[in-house]
Amino acid sequence: MNDFLIYILKSTISISLLYLGFRILMRKETFFKLNRAMLLSVVVCSAIIPLLYLPQFVQPTIQNEWMPRLQNPETTPNAQTQVDESTQTITAPSEQAKTVIREEFPWMKLLQTVYLAGILITLLILIHGLVSILMLFRKAQFRQMDGFRLLIIDHEIQPFSFGRIVVISQSDYDAHQRAILAHEEAHIRLNHFFDLALLETIKILHWFNPVIYWLIRDMKEIHEFQADQYTLNIGIDATQYQILIIQKSVGSQRFALANSFNHCQIKKRITMMNKQKTSKAWRWKVATFLPMLALLLMAFSKTGGNVHPNPEVSPNVSTTAQEPGKQWTEADFGKPWKDGEKHGYLASLICLNSKFQLVVNDKIDDWKEAEKQIRSCMDYNSTNDRLKSTFKEVKINGRVKMAQYNSLLSIETDIATPPEKYQNLLNFIGKVVIEIRQQYANEIFKTDYSKLSSSQISDINSLIPAIVVFNKVPVISPPTQENQPSLYIEVRAEGIFVLPNKNVVTIDELKEKAELFAKENGSFVDVRTAAGLKDEQIIKVTEALKGIEKLNVRYLTFDPVYVMVEQMAEFPGGTEGIREWLSKNITYPETAKANGLEGKVYISLVINSKGKVVFPKVVRGLSPELDAEALKLVTQMPEWKPAIQNGVPVSVSYTIPIKFSISQQ
Repeated sequence: MNDFLIYILKSTISISLLYLGFRILMRKETFFKLNRAMLLSVVVCSAIIPLLYLPQFVQPTIQNEWMPRLQNPETTPNAQTQVDESTQTITAPSEQAKTVIREEFPWMKLLQTVYLAGILITLLILIHGLVSILMLFRKAQFRQMDGFRLLIIDHEIQPFSFGRIVVISQSDYDAHQRAILAHEEAHIRLNHFFDLALLETIKILHWFNPVIYWLIRDMKEIHEFQADQYTLNIGIDATQYQILIIQKSVGSQRFALANSFNHCQIKKRITMMNKQKTSKAWRWKVATFLPMLALLLMAFSKTGGNVHPNPEVSPNVSTTAQEPGKQWTEADFGKPWKDGEKHGYLASLICLNSKFQLVVNDKIDDWKEAEKQIRSCMDYNSTNDRLKSTFKEVKINGRVKMAQYNSLLSIETDIATPPEKYQNLLNFIGKVVIEIRQQYANEIFKTDYSKLSSSQISDINSLIPAIVVFNKVPVISPPTQENQPSLYIEVRAEGIFVLPNKNVVTIDELKEKAELFAKENGSFVDVRTAAGLKDEQIIKVTEALKGIEKLNVRYLTFDPVYVMVEQMAEFPGGTEGIREWLSKNITYPETAKANGLEGKVYISLVINSKGKVVFPKVVRGLSPELDAEALKLVTQMPEWKPAIQNGVPVSVSYTIPIKFSISQQ
């Protein structure tokens, strides 16, 4: 919707400027045919210019963007990972600093609502007029004339034409049949109805622009001038005709898509009938529109063969075709969009586990399933309903296609994965990417991907940017059909024990589960322990498991810090709670206040699975004293409600921008 509003804005500016040129240069001339053509050109050009694509002769610089860390295969689009910058504002009018939280007003949503309401009202007005005309038809006598149908109404009504139908009252038909029918027949022969249909359609979209109403008024005047000219040219007496116009000037009934006999101001019509015809030499004025069209084209048309979904940033795409046999690296793949975190990502996950097996959807070494997941993230034609909403419309070489945008492929490899195994996986993903790009190169440019120009390759790579995020973490092997089955346990912060089915259990339930497993299956227990876990927690697990026979325990350390989660960590009391807590605990440093230091300090931190704030760090500071105060502030925060992923508490990264400002005394 935002893109459409931008289009309407560009179209509005174009139609306003072009109409202003017409009004200044051509409106008073008597070359009606050309004036009509110019007004239609104004409308058509204003509608088309914002949609045109100009050739791009200079290739834009391709940027590498920060790649967020994803450790979960299906992060939801609505998950957010940081506090909005507008939510934390610290002021210091005195010793007691106060926090002001400003909620952003949804201006864009309000604008969309008002615009759509205007469209609805304008459309209803038009429909009402059409219905009124149709109601007249029910009361009329129909007669077939040469080239049009005549409807005669018993009561008084101003004559008008609608499409190829002329409506006239019985009294006018008896007294002024020849002149009025000649006038309305002119509207029909000159196809004025189609002009009005186009302009009324444009008016529905530009209902807020007064220029469109002036333009429609001028077009109807030109229609009347042309019809008057046609009527006089067939031999109607000019004096009698002008008297008739004066007689029919009284009447207020108007229909949007109808050409009424008495539409235009009497003085203007009579003046135009008697005015000396403009010399054809004045046509040079038309040429003055060419520079204006060129400027509007440069200002409002789109450049390049491809328009990226977000013009502020491009994914890390190459402008050269990768060879099918090349060794792929992480740098050859696209990075997530800069603004993607605002919307969240939907991801598919491929793992190389601790046994260096490929794991996709709990399937082991199923490379066909891996290819299916890759294509579902990158190719709209191969994706599923869950990911279709993450693609965005682009235009390449005049064709509208759906580009990968908020869907991404998440690759997790074990920290001990051998380089050759990892390289094989990268090459496999790269091979699938080349196949997809080759498919679109043949479809759009009718040639092989490797034979495309650098600009065409950039277009294809932007359509299929192959957005991938890479993580190196301990990836526990899932159960397999081996002789030595294993039980997998995660030990998270301070006594949170998670089984493979994501159930959180107590230490006693954990021991019971392990004993049952040993009795039925035996073999290994793999215990994943969170980084920084206290020794007593590990000892507690060790003590619980050491007395169980036939059980071998292996320990791996992992750091399950998520960037995007299903349910974000929440401060007690929500936003209001943060505001109250900051008001009570912040102290604006005296030295910073004396030196007039103001601005934002950005603090990154982790809220662990128990809701505690850990690992705070200044990522963008202002001054040592303000940075220290911001760090002290976040380290003193009470426990949060932890983030939830797949129904289990998890650690999540968080960024808090804190604004320090000295209020005016």
